[in-house]
Amino acid sequence: MSNRRDRLSKASKSKAYGAAILIHVLLLATMIFSFASKPKEEKAFDADKIDTIAASAVDEKELAKQLKAIKDQDDKREADRQERLEELAELAKQEEQSKKEIEDLQKQKDEQIKETERLEQQRKEIALKKKEDEERAEKERLEREEEAKKERERLAKVKRERELAEKKQREEEAKREAARQAFEEQLAQEQREVADRRARERTTTATQGALAKIGEKIRRLRTITPGIEPWRSSIVDVRVNARGDVLSVTTVKSSGDPRYDQNSESAVYKASPLPLPDQTQYPDAYKQFVDGSFELEIKAD
Repeated sequence: MSNRRDRLSKASKSKAYGAAILIHVLLLATMIFSFASKPKEEKAFDADKIDTIAASAVDEKELAKQLKAIKDQDDKREADRQERLEELAELAKQEEQSKKEIEDLQKQKDEQIKETERLEQQRKEIALKKKEDEERAEKERLEREEEAKKERERLAKVKRERELAEKKQREEEAKREAARQAFEEQLAQEQREVADRRARERTTTATQGALAKIGEKIRRLRTITPGIEPWRSSIVDVRVNARGDVLSVTTVKSSGDPRYDQNSESAVYKASPLPLPDQTQYPDAYKQFVDGSFELEIKAD
């Protein structure tokens, strides 16, 4: 657009300069034509005038006067002609100067146009470079955003994977902890069961030992009525206090012979205090004898 305006301006000014030169040439030609044509008319006029004077028999003095006047007119016309020639020369000089000035102006204009074109080219190059820089900067920005997006996605993926791994680890640890607790509970249960079994075994052993000692003491102290069959056997319910003293004896299963039943009850009373399990070492066995009643089988053999 700018180049087009420059070309139009250049063409307009060239036309103006050409029109000015044409006008000056026409003016110069007109002046030359006017200068060249007037003397002929005046000469014709003077010849007619001379003929008229000769025909009128003007005296010599008048003729000299007229001739002088004619000469003066000729001199004046010659001076005017010289003046016009000088003016024309000056005009031609001015025209040449104007032409030179026009050429200088045209040269300056051409230089200005070239400078303008150079500056326009430079501006275009700067604009192109700026555009390329902006496009490169935009491309780099988009690439950075894309890299940042990929990095965020990578970090998010790493975070998810880490969270899943941590969750899996927690679940595995929870499973291991649950298994450990279950194992410990099972072990503790087994240990309790073993302890309970051992306690029961110790209680049973202590109870059986105490019953054996009680039975042995009763057998040593009992008196069996003669004639009682050796296969007789009775079961009695015995109540004792904390020291083993017999509080009561009751037959709960008779031997079939009242005499043997009576002998059995008497033998328990004679054996008082009964040898009970040690309260400190075997508390459960001890309670079985003290907290209630217990049964004894008394055999005759």
